[in-house]
Amino acid sequence: MKRVMTSVLAACMALSMAACASKTQTSDSSAQSEQSAQSSQSSQSGQSAAIAAEPKDIEAAIASKLGADYLSTVEVAADDLYLTPLADLDMTKIESYIVKQAEIPSVDTDKVVIAKCSDAAYADEVVKACEADFQQTVHYIHQYPFGVAKVEGGRIYKIDSLVIYVIGGKSAGENDSDEAAAKLASDEYAKIDEAIKSVTGTIPENLAKYDASSENTPDEGGDAIPDKPILGG
Repeated sequence: MKRVMTSVLAACMALSMAACASKTQTSDSSAQSEQSAQSSQSSQSGQSAAIAAEPKDIEAAIASKLGADYLSTVEVAADDLYLTPLADLDMTKIESYIVKQAEIPSVDTDKVVIAKCSDAAYADEVVKACEADFQQTVHYIHQYPFGVAKVEGGRIYKIDSLVIYVIGGKSAGENDSDEAAAKLASDEYAKIDEAIKSVTGTIPENLAKYDASSENTPDEGGDAIPDKPILGG
């Protein structure tokens, strides 16, 4: 009789443990599914915000965040786009845009170029144009070294059909060390990123990466000059 009771109790314990294990697995699976769903919803939310974002709203957010240190106060007219990254692009494939720069571009290389394209594929073409302009601007600033850290820290973001290209923020002083200038540029771009994210809901990988091999070979007379004139310079 005792053996029978022992066997029954053992069977009951085994069934109880199996039920607990099954419940734990179900709970873990539910938690993972919930986390995955939340991640997906967050991604979709960020993408929706980016699609709905307008260039003028993003530019206004950046200007507000930087305050008095925002130097891209001059909007480039449509007739002068030939001196900007949008120069050789098909404007019929760009739904809306804003291009702004400093009052004296040859002294302050700050700029904001934001374009909302008809599709993500054409946004890649806009990115290429912005990357080319970034290379040229860094090369220019290396010849006349002022605000180097700010220029080298430039941002190029592609969010679906939206392209954002920014060089801006407070400039380091003439007597500031390279380390201090780099720290200032990092802090200023953190503000810019925060402003962009407040409108688009996301901050993707920065595509502005300088290629030193892109610098032109100096002429016999001295330094090479930029391939494209700087508007207002």
